Amino acid sequence: MKKASLLSALTLLFWIGAHARTDSGVKILGTGQKAGQSTTAVETPELKEAAQQTTAAVGFYREGKFEAALSSAKRALELREKVLPKEHALIGVSLNNVGQIYYARENYAEALKIFLRLQAAYEKTLPSGHENHATVLQTLSAIYFYLGKDSEAEKSYLHLLALRETAHGADHPHVAQALFNLASFYQFRGKEKQAGQFYARAIALWEKKKEPGMGQTQYVTALERYACILRNSDKEAEAEELTTRASEVIVGQMDSILAKPISGGVLNGKALSKPSPSYPIEARDQRQSGTVAVNVLVDETGRVLQACAVSGPRLLRAASERAAYAARFSPTLLAGTPVKVRGIITYNYVLR
Repeated sequence: MKKASLLSALTLLFWIGAHARTDSGVKILGTGQKAGQSTTAVETPELKEAAQQTTAAVGFYREGKFEAALSSAKRALELREKVLPKEHALIGVSLNNVGQIYYARENYAEALKIFLRLQAAYEKTLPSGHENHATVLQTLSAIYFYLGKDSEAEKSYLHLLALRETAHGADHPHVAQALFNLASFYQFRGKEKQAGQFYARAIALWEKKKEPGMGQTQYVTALERYACILRNSDKEAEAEELTTRASEVIVGQMDSILAKPISGGVLNGKALSKPSPSYPIEARDQRQSGTVAVNVLVDETGRVLQACAVSGPRLLRAASERAAYAARFSPTLLAGTPVKVRGIITYNYVLR
């Protein structure tokens, strides 16, 4: 079953959003990087071809031609490994590119192998506080999550948070993003108490720093997700206050990154994939059944950014929300432009 990112990621969702995976920390393909060492090398026929193959991979990737992009990126890696030292920065560029393409294709097993190699190379060549350590760790965290390796994912997210706090200080926006990713992980794994604690910390930090841009987008998402958790705990007044704050930000950003989503009504029939939720044991034991309606916000790529159950038996709501986050939709176009859509997904639980 496909799962949603933390930023994105996914994050992640990530953010977790489009396949570029800004939520997860994966960056767009590139031909060079600041890796703490020079990317220059004596020009050879192999390196010239590697540069050409890398440029081709970037073009194919941006066109969504992942098979062609992967072929070119792997050829560039092969050529660079042939003539350069094992930890050379240009090999790191190629590893990163190959890993990104596997990630975009949701081939997480192969992506894991590549990013573990990249992490090992960074550990040998970069100072402990270098940003690339956190970037690759953020990607690995999301990969572990998608592979269902929850123990490794949790350790990785916690390690990322510690790295961010050490490198930037406890009040830095990067720390807020790490808190958001960890909260998302706990929420998607049904640990709402832990998720709420980390969402609250991220929200407080963003409000203190008043970060614009992507931080503002995640801030609104955190407000709405935390509000949903509070509603599930019958803390309606606190939840409504958070929802009001989120709405005020959205109105203020109407012409910017948080354009108001259109209404899509019931979205069940529009889903490309809609995994069925698991039936909670406690709900079975108490003979709870019926229909759960989940309010969802679908982003421009068809991924679910937010999911909150608005009706149905209490013991069935959290499972329905987790299933909704795994749903996928074809992008909705308005005058030819992809837009966000808000609607309802319903899940029917029948005791047998």
